[in-house]
Amino acid sequence: MTERPDVIVIGAGIIGCSTALELSARGLRVRVIERGVPGAEASTVAAGILAPHVEHPDDPLMASLGEEGRELHAAWAERFRANEGIDVGFRRTGALVVGHATDAIDTRCAGHIANHVAFERLDGAGARALEPALSPRIEAAVHLPHEAQTEPPKFLRALMLACELGKVRFVRSMVRGVRIERDRVRGVELEDGLLESELVVVAAGSWTSLVPGAGGRSDAHLRTVQPVRGQVVHCEAHPRLVKRLVFGSGGYIVPRGDGRYVFGATTE
Repeated sequence: MTERPDVIVIGAGIIGCSTALELSARGLRVRVIERGVPGAEASTVAAGILAPHVEHPDDPLMASLGEEGRELHAAWAERFRANEGIDVGFRRTGALVVGHATDAIDTRCAGHIANHVAFERLDGAGARALEPALSPRIEAAVHLPHEAQTEPPKFLRALMLACELGKVRFVRSMVRGVRIERDRVRGVELEDGLLESELVVVAAGSWTSLVPGAGGRSDAHLRTVQPVRGQVVHCEAHPRLVKRLVFGSGGYIVPRGDGRYVFGATTE
């Protein structure tokens, strides 16, 4: 830790490691600070859904940003396959949003039409033609063919390997705060002292509010960032249940393509 980094990244989840990798590729010396095991928080348990037009049907800005992010994931997946020989589980499966009545489905369709999103409106029979395992009570569906998924544990492992090859250095330590003097960042306070750098990226996710100084002179707006606990169920099923991401009023199904499925999710 004698060499002063150009940038310090707080948090070694997918966002922190992705940021560190990109900065390192641009020639910067990067130090990533993680209090525990890299990726042991939300990054390795997320379902990996890349379906912005399902999750943000009424928010054109978020849907547009999500669409760009989805396509960046496609590019990163190819990059990891070519450079590290790792499959991160990116698959453009498409998605079905299903319902027992047409009202909510019609609302989604109106939003997709307004935002020029590729979709197909289906009745119950049409939905079951695509996914025969759907309930006979399904009356309507929207098919979004470009939605996708990735597998966060595989993606994180690929990121970690690429970071190591890119000479990103990891430090396991509790962050006591971001040091700010005269409105300028001076570094990060760790358990054993100050690690100096004028550039700090806070990628602590839901724990950001526990990092003093992360909000600059006023951390008040960070108090709204809080962890939320939830559960997903992982299982295997043969023969295959569904090929696409399926979303209904009660949750979602994410098929991994090899008999594994993720069912989610609760929120506490």
